[in-house]
Amino acid sequence: MWREIRGAENSDTPSTEDDAIPEIEAEQSFRRALLIIVVADVSMSLDNVLGVVGAARDHFEILVFGLALSIALMGVAANLIARFMNRYPWIIYVGIALIIYVGMDMTWRGFFQVAEALGWFEGNV
Repeated sequence: MWREIRGAENSDTPSTEDDAIPEIEAEQSFRRALLIIVVADVSMSLDNVLGVVGAARDHFEILVFGLALSIALMGVAANLIARFMNRYPWIIYVGIALIIYVGMDMTWRGFFQVAEALGWFEGNV
């Protein structure tokens, strides 16, 4: 906004130096947007995989089905899911609660598996 106001005051003398600035800013904006999209995509993919693995536990068939369903839903129905979450925002909180529950369950069970593998409980049992 400030540049537009200043540009109106100094419209008598065009400057080539100011003309190069938007190109640099546009390139940096594109790189930043691309980086944000890549990071968000990777984190969502990792989140989906961890959620499915945690929910499936030791059932390989459920793991494969859950991963296939997750890929299908994210690839085909992402727009529909986003509109559904906008219409019914409470679904977001249910999803967050489910992710927190599965994550805490994975952490709890994983702690005991690691502790057993390291022999932390050998003298106490």
